[in-house]
Amino acid sequence: MRIAAAMPILNEASTIGQLVTEVREHVDTVLVVDDGSSDDGGKVAERSGAEVIRHPANRGKGSSLASALQWARARPEIGWLVLLDGDGQHDPSEITTLVETTQREGLDILVGSRFIGDNNAPFYRVVGLHVLSATAELGSGIRLTDSQSGFRVLSRNAIERLDLNERGFSVEAEMQFLAARIPLRVGEAPISIRYAGPARRSPVVHGVSVLCRTLALTVRHRPLRLPMLLAMPVALWRLSRSQVASIEKRPIG
Repeated sequence: MRIAAAMPILNEASTIGQLVTEVREHVDTVLVVDDGSSDDGGKVAERSGAEVIRHPANRGKGSSLASALQWARARPEIGWLVLLDGDGQHDPSEITTLVETTQREGLDILVGSRFIGDNNAPFYRVVGLHVLSATAELGSGIRLTDSQSGFRVLSRNAIERLDLNERGFSVEAEMQFLAARIPLRVGEAPISIRYAGPARRSPVVHGVSVLCRTLALTVRHRPLRLPMLLAMPVALWRLSRSQVASIEKRPIG
């Protein structure tokens, strides 16, 4: 069985060529899904040795991953599909270890976690990602420390059975819900992360959007878990209040 990698891109012409070259050292085939870019990222990827699927307009990350899965399903020789973000934040040298872990542990989805490895994520991102991961865990019933990680490995079983409907960045959370329903065996492994420069999109807008979609996924897939999920902010507020009160009551000296 062969190993393929798929990367969605949107205006990544400056990084995708080098990234494709590095990824090709660790897999048999590289696919780049150009999601309506206005630059030459797709052409750069092709010149670097990748197959390219082009969306005529921007459809969102979820739609790009759905295109990648459709492409992989049509190629039965692909046993594992590695998903990476196309901005260069993931280290391609970790692909082999992740695939080997997936095989050894018999997993269908292996998620690379930034929180059981080294990372230089800004504090505000860490807080936001933990909130999103906790929400996805409560909604889906599957615990992951980094539900929003775009670096993951899918088995052939997952390739065949994942039917993605989310269009945007909530697609990773959707995989968590689908894995609980199908079911699929999910695990984690540590990865490093390379943040360079300021975020290209508002972290607040991004986080709120994913949070809202995660609540919608809970309603669709696990409605009985919704009351527990909605109670989480109240529980956190009460916990913080009790901690403040205990500090105020401590004797001085």
